[in-house]
Amino acid sequence: MSGLFRKFIIVTFFALSALCARAQYITLGNDPIEQKWNIIKTDHYRLIYPRETDSLARLYLWNLEANRELVFNPMLIEPGPISVILHSHTTKSNGMVTWAPKRIELFSSPDPYGSNPDSWIEHLTKHEMRHVGQVEHYTRGFYEVFYYLMGDQVTGLGLAILVSQYLLEGDAVIAETELSKGGRGRNADFLKLMRTLYLNGDFRSWDRLNIGSKRQYSPTHYDFGYNYLSYIRYTTGRYNVTGDFFLYPSKYWYDIPILAETEPAVIGYHLKDAFKRGQKTLAAMWKEDDLSRGTFSSYSILKGKKDNLYVEMSSPIYIDNPESPYHGCTIAVKWGMETTYKLIYIDPEGKEHFIRFFNPTASKLVYDGKDRIYWTEAISADAAALQDFSEVYSFNVINGKTERITRRTKYFNPAISPDGQTIAVAEYPVTGSTFLVTLNAADGEVLSRTEAPFKAQVKEPVFVGDSLMASVITRDGIGIFEWTGKEWEQIVKPQHQSIIGLRSIDGELYFTSDVDGLQNIYTYDIDRNELTRITNSRYGADFAYIDPESGRLYYSEYGMPGFRAAVSGSEDRDSTIKSFDEPYRFPMAELMTGQTEKAFIENGVAERTAKIKDTLDLFDTKKYPAKKYNKLLNSICIHSWAPLYYDIDNILSFSGEHFTHMASLGATILSQNMLGTTVTGLSYGYIKDVNTGKYFHSGHFTLDTRIWGNLKLEFNFDINNRNSFVYVPNPEGLKYINAQLNPVVNGMLYEKLNQPLLQVFSSLSYPVDFNSNGWYRTLTPLVRYTFRNDQYLSYDNTVLSYHHGLDYGITYGQSLPTAKSQMFPRWGFGAIALGSSIIEGGDNFGPLMYLHGYSYFPGITRQQGLKVSLSYQQQFLDGKLYYYPFSYAALPRGYGLTPDGQRIFPKEQYFSATLDYAIPIPLGDFSIGPILYVQRLKLTPFVDYAVNMWHEKGVKKVQDYLSFGFDAMIDFYAFRFILPLSIGFRYAHTNPNLSIQQHTFELLFNIEI
Repeated sequence: MSGLFRKFIIVTFFALSALCARAQYITLGNDPIEQKWNIIKTDHYRLIYPRETDSLARLYLWNLEANRELVFNPMLIEPGPISVILHSHTTKSNGMVTWAPKRIELFSSPDPYGSNPDSWIEHLTKHEMRHVGQVEHYTRGFYEVFYYLMGDQVTGLGLAILVSQYLLEGDAVIAETELSKGGRGRNADFLKLMRTLYLNGDFRSWDRLNIGSKRQYSPTHYDFGYNYLSYIRYTTGRYNVTGDFFLYPSKYWYDIPILAETEPAVIGYHLKDAFKRGQKTLAAMWKEDDLSRGTFSSYSILKGKKDNLYVEMSSPIYIDNPESPYHGCTIAVKWGMETTYKLIYIDPEGKEHFIRFFNPTASKLVYDGKDRIYWTEAISADAAALQDFSEVYSFNVINGKTERITRRTKYFNPAISPDGQTIAVAEYPVTGSTFLVTLNAADGEVLSRTEAPFKAQVKEPVFVGDSLMASVITRDGIGIFEWTGKEWEQIVKPQHQSIIGLRSIDGELYFTSDVDGLQNIYTYDIDRNELTRITNSRYGADFAYIDPESGRLYYSEYGMPGFRAAVSGSEDRDSTIKSFDEPYRFPMAELMTGQTEKAFIENGVAERTAKIKDTLDLFDTKKYPAKKYNKLLNSICIHSWAPLYYDIDNILSFSGEHFTHMASLGATILSQNMLGTTVTGLSYGYIKDVNTGKYFHSGHFTLDTRIWGNLKLEFNFDINNRNSFVYVPNPEGLKYINAQLNPVVNGMLYEKLNQPLLQVFSSLSYPVDFNSNGWYRTLTPLVRYTFRNDQYLSYDNTVLSYHHGLDYGITYGQSLPTAKSQMFPRWGFGAIALGSSIIEGGDNFGPLMYLHGYSYFPGITRQQGLKVSLSYQQQFLDGKLYYYPFSYAALPRGYGLTPDGQRIFPKEQYFSATLDYAIPIPLGDFSIGPILYVQRLKLTPFVDYAVNMWHEKGVKKVQDYLSFGFDAMIDFYAFRFILPLSIGFRYAHTNPNLSIQQHTFELLFNIEI
């Protein structure tokens, strides 16, 4: 086996292990440092929550306990106790289950923009509990033995190799669907992509649907997994069949055919057959429904030129204001496979024009009919990763200015009063419940604040003439209520079909709903209590806006190209009367619910659950007291260990200098506190120094903690990775020596056999995010201290001194998100300023200064991109002896050794410039069985230029370097692991007079973790 291939095999092994690491060793960030915490314990859960959210926390705990058996029974397992952490300061709506340490993390802020009509608490707890049942299988039987060797991380051993993402997420969507009257399996918005693909005969390969594509817009693991697994439920009739998918690989760990493919053992036929049958069955089901829908509505697409790849245009608004430069145009939000989010307008000729970049996490656009468009968008906080805000913005269609109306608020989904003077928003405070808030449109001053009916979730406010209404999600689904100023009155009773995009024109309500099984636009006559469908879309319609002058409907029409901005006249409208009392029944969801309800009645789960819900009282503070949770006393939580030494950071980043520093004989103990703010590791390793061939008994300690807000402390201690060295200058008097080399150029290096190497690394950094308006911005000041007991002999003073180094600096980066088909952001820039000084032995080393800047620019096509970088480094050497043993600046690619065998390195002054041009080349998303799935070739031609300046025996030397070449890497997936890999090579052509190699080739390998 060649050395290169052996290296690839070893790296690939660690890459596959890193899939486990990505899922297991994860921290979401920190809550505000001033946050105080409480804890409530039950037999099954240990809930840690912000102190001011006691009522909300008990409601979450009630749902976890009350629905426990319903969720776990189909999984054929009874999980053990688990910790739950409630995060209430972020506006994100999500959750996570991970096992190192074993915990559930829940974000309590309800989903403000999605189409799910169900209670967020019920939706979230059922989904995440299902993940607990899935993962618990890999702690039992065969894996229980390994638990004693590895701790919580043992679950990754099974999950990384045996379980696909579609199985994890698809099954969790089944749980939320079959255990409620809502859930995403009953949501047309969730199902629209798969339905559209199959109705158009787009029967993609397994890998394209399961893994995705860089060219074709693909379903997520959630919707693909749900559709595939729902077909399995349909064909087997077994409510617990997905439980077998998790049980069999863990139970029959010794059976290679079952490990390679579970389907034959569980359902009787192979994956390939099940997949093809499922596609045919779902396509036939949707085709039958499609044929039953009659004549579809007529419409016109506003944009004339078709986009190359999938796009979505949302919130189209027609501007009818002669004072506006956008008069007669339609403003909308656009994003897609080759573009990030942006605000655009389409002129009367159908041409698209750019206005400004836009935030991906934002509400729909709302127009006051005069001069302003409003929305809310997420704004990052500078104090904590798990704290952010949602603020009200406006865009003036006359002068083109954007205004930030509120600051550090948690407001969502604005509505504008008919006179344009008042804004109504939904507010989701940290403490729970939600509120309907009215604001002064001029300055954002709060005018009124009303709690939602039944302490439910206010979703979207709307002004209907002089009345103020809102859609509200309760435990019975979503309804519409009016606030009279004194009390809430029900307009549309809560039900389980979606109601989104609430609008009002001439006293009539408009919104999007899937009451007929597809997303269509409806009007609701309040006086007559009558629901009328005004679009009969084939694939889906959303984002309605009615022009009050012409009566034309502007909206987004869904299809294979995505959501496109469309318009229809009043004569083109459908006028079918519908009723929320007679909603569409989603066949697969009804089938699975029926299977589960029947099984629960037969095995007594329904009766036991009903009894628990009747008797469970988690609001009894005597029976379930809340106690203070001390962050300091709980900062250590040992969760994993192993009878070997490994550095998880090196495995994840592949930054280790040698593979023996990634893993070797030894022992490792890992700890992470439940709040994810302190991570520690202690390990012993029997490692080999590849320079000397000697083996050493080494010790290692790491600490990574947040000590105040985003202030991050990192501390590493290593002992005996090798013996320490003494660097001695050349007695002939060569002034500057590179202390990095072994042996030292024109000098001597002595190994101190009786003194082990001692290294200490400590850093403080404060990363601050300023994400807004579609831009990602990060500012990070940092200071870093290093100590190494290698010694340097001063030629002038004949004094030995240790290496005490102090690094300091600041970095700033700003860029747009990178679209799916791109390699680089379309626009972006950044700057780095770093310095280094020696604390001890200052007569040996002079200060080091480094400046670096880079910019991203658009390429010839939307997928291509250009990156330009400039760097300058200077070491101040007056009266000093050694060059630094490291360099911030990089050599031009391809350079290493001079023709006489000496290493090239930046010296006193060094300037470099690089150009990289990214060219993604689709390769057709082809598969070689289950072994490889190849997506694209990433070709990156480059040109590097550098100038190196130094003094040698009093004479100034100048040397320039030029290299050019390309990186060629293939994006692929191996063995259907959901782990993006890239492999390829770099070719560089260098000056033959300056480098030992004129043509260099280098293996490149990358893992997206």
